[in-house]
Amino acid sequence: MGAIAEALAALAKADVPLLLIGGNALQAFGYTRATLDVDCLIAKESSERLKEVLGANGFPWAGGMALFHEFWHHGNKDEAPIHAMRVDSVTFEKMWSRSIPSEISGIPIRVPCLPHLLALKLFSAKQNPARHGKDFQDVCILLQMNPDKITREELQQVCQQFASQRAMDELNNAGYL
Repeated sequence: MGAIAEALAALAKADVPLLLIGGNALQAFGYTRATLDVDCLIAKESSERLKEVLGANGFPWAGGMALFHEFWHHGNKDEAPIHAMRVDSVTFEKMWSRSIPSEISGIPIRVPCLPHLLALKLFSAKQNPARHGKDFQDVCILLQMNPDKITREELQQVCQQFASQRAMDELNNAGYL
């Protein structure tokens, strides 16, 4: 993760606000699993600055979809990419205001609070049912390991807004709802 850690350090030094999401964010809540990329969340308004700083640090923009930018170290698709999910500034500020400090490879970074991270995981699984197994497992492990970081009522609200019926049924059957 050397090149990615250097790129994240450069983003922090350049004061580009971002939140670490995805598999690496799980570590902030005591859960580690293998992941093949680094996912972050930024405000859309920070997109050009993100491209500029990552490009200057060996991660040129490789394109993207409606909500995501993709960056590959020197364009090498055999190495771990950085994915940046773009959200509107209101959403970003809401998530930033409740985010918690963490680190990746010794680099200080912020991650979403547990309810927001669960919302991202549940929404991802809802949008792409092929991800349900991995994302739902993450949700269950996070809930099991962090029972004091989200109330049942908060989880119900997150699920009503972001989860599929399948995920809500499974969380209910597991005793979380």
